[in-house]
Amino acid sequence: MLSRIADSLFWMARYMERTNGILRMLRINVITSLDRDTEFSPTSILQLYAALDAPTAAAIGENPDAVLLHMLGNKENPNAVRNLVAKARENARGAQDHLTKETWECLNAFYHAVNNPDLEKAIKKGEQIMMLTRLSEHCLLFHGVTDVTMPRGQGWHYMNAGKMIERATQTIDIMDIRFQRLDYDLDRPTDVTHWRNLLLSLSGYELYLKRYRGGQPNRNVADLALLNRDFPRSVLYCVQHLERIIKELAFNNPETSAQLLKSIGRLHAKVEYSDLETIAQQGLQPYLRETKQDFYALSNLLGQTYFAYQ
Repeated sequence: MLSRIADSLFWMARYMERTNGILRMLRINVITSLDRDTEFSPTSILQLYAALDAPTAAAIGENPDAVLLHMLGNKENPNAVRNLVAKARENARGAQDHLTKETWECLNAFYHAVNNPDLEKAIKKGEQIMMLTRLSEHCLLFHGVTDVTMPRGQGWHYMNAGKMIERATQTIDIMDIRFQRLDYDLDRPTDVTHWRNLLLSLSGYELYLKRYRGGQPNRNVADLALLNRDFPRSVLYCVQHLERIIKELAFNNPETSAQLLKSIGRLHAKVEYSDLETIAQQGLQPYLRETKQDFYALSNLLGQTYFAYQ
């Protein structure tokens, strides 16, 4: 496979995974705001995904509709959903011969949905939840269609590598900004309601309630998001799948992939053999940020190995 095609598939998947995470957070934020629950405020979303200085983010955050407009369609925001889907579509266009017809049609339909002028009208008419639900369904449909139609070849592995790297860094970012309010203290007294929005944003609320019957909620949430091998958005789950993907990609390129295999092996070992006690000793903040940098370094090395990045 040409490196240009591999690069396009990798970034198409990253952009779509980022889109999925942003839409989920926006929808959860709108729903919980109706219950006067402002724990996960719009400002948090702007901090994560909008290139704004603090005063501008705070000003926009006071108006929920302005947040939606900025995060969905503002051309100046590189992480606006409209821009992310457009970039995913451009990457897909360049690799269209390596995508199934159903995958391309699904992404193309999503592109037209996010560029529909009725979206802005829906926000002004107070139909934010319905509109965000429709967009989220488009995103979920894309992921489902790729899963059931794409052949499990090199293209599939590059797509999943991008998806897992993006998913892991999203989880780390959300954990970072949430624990920042607790000074990264794993033992500060809180209850599960404090974590409800974070868990819903990660689609982990139901699993949390089923899996964790007691203990300190801060530690339980950290365990779920970082170390739970059954939770598809945990860092451990992502790194395990990423290692398998890289081994598949490296099978036919053992010499050029040696450094990449060492890098993912070190990252996997670091996450898998961590526990809450060692994380607490190191400090949650340094652990999160160091792990995030490890994923960035791995992504860059993946690019240098397979996409001919300089």
